Amino acid sequence: MSLVNAAFAMEWDFISRDRTDAAEIAHYLETGTFFVVDGEAGALGACMYLEPRGDRRSLRTLAVAPSRRGRGPGR
Repeated sequence: MSLVNAAFAMEWDFISRDRTDAAEIAHYLETGTFFVVDGEAGALGACMYLEPRGDRRSLRTLAVAPSRRGRGPGR
């Protein structure tokens, strides 16, 4: 949750709230799949959430830690 909120912090200028919360992440964990990339000191470097849509998957969230931007984990 903190990775997604940090990655989308620039949205505070126009939505005035965190991007996600614990309840939403719990729902995502029940309904789809998260892929994660290790970061520094045990923190997450990036994550991606895929949601099932019939026989396909929809990319719903791709978040990269601000400290890892431009270093490749979102590729």
